[in-house]
Amino acid sequence: MVVVDDSVSREHAVIEKGDDGAYVIFDNQSRNGILVNGKKVDASVIENDDQVSIGTVLFRFSLPNSGLKSETEEPAMNSSMQSLTGGRKSILNGRLLLYGGVGLVLALVFFAKQDPAGNSDPKKPKQEGKSSIPEVMVSEAPVPPTSKDPGAANVIDLTKNPVEQNLEQLSQADSGVTDSEVHFRRGQREYFNKNYHRAIASFELALSLNRNHPVAAYYLKASVHEAEEEAKKNFEMGIKYFESLQYQRAIYHFQQTQSLLSHKPQDPVISKADEYIRLSRQRLQAAEMFP
Repeated sequence: MVVVDDSVSREHAVIEKGDDGAYVIFDNQSRNGILVNGKKVDASVIENDDQVSIGTVLFRFSLPNSGLKSETEEPAMNSSMQSLTGGRKSILNGRLLLYGGVGLVLALVFFAKQDPAGNSDPKKPKQEGKSSIPEVMVSEAPVPPTSKDPGAANVIDLTKNPVEQNLEQLSQADSGVTDSEVHFRRGQREYFNKNYHRAIASFELALSLNRNHPVAAYYLKASVHEAEEEAKKNFEMGIKYFESLQYQRAIYHFQQTQSLLSHKPQDPVISKADEYIRLSRQRLQAAEMFP
């Protein structure tokens, strides 16, 4: 898309469709940045009818119709590739100057052999390299309840919930059970919408109110498993983009990783993702200083 406006950079932004079908917009190191629904972002998932501001020009994002997909897919891909190529050229030029400075520092360290400790410390992070990168540990997928279990049907069919049907027979004193079912149903909706971190919180609350809930424990384990699977994919994609100098995309995937692993905040992957985000932002700033 070509926009003739002084507030819009030559290659301002890129919209990319992910493997999961979601559309993500990335700021291509533009002068005035981008806003999604009034909020300035480097990268953000955009949905149908979202408002996107490029410079001072306001658009409303609309998902393409399936009938027009074949006609619009190729031009959109070409536009994305051109924007991506321009962004990478700008970053690579800045990297040449940065590498020169790093080379000078390493040369000084090499000749300062009088201090062995000082000589070994700068090399340590490079020696650890990829071996120091933690992996996302994915828990085992739970076994679905068998047909003999009282809540087995609830695992598959959202419209037929035996627990919910029995709520009418409960006395008023059983409010803990009814509250548990409310949180369980909310967790189910979040689970099937792939909002796993929210689903985990709802299922944990449901179990805290009713430990004997027939299928909440199953869904909790399933949500944790799916969240960790998605976190692993996002972490690997973040590293891939980081190593190919596509730092804005790397930041997006590392932030997704942290969100998906929010149920275990002490996981080393979260701190490592935070480190990658910090380095990515530093290098983006350096590229702006030395275009």
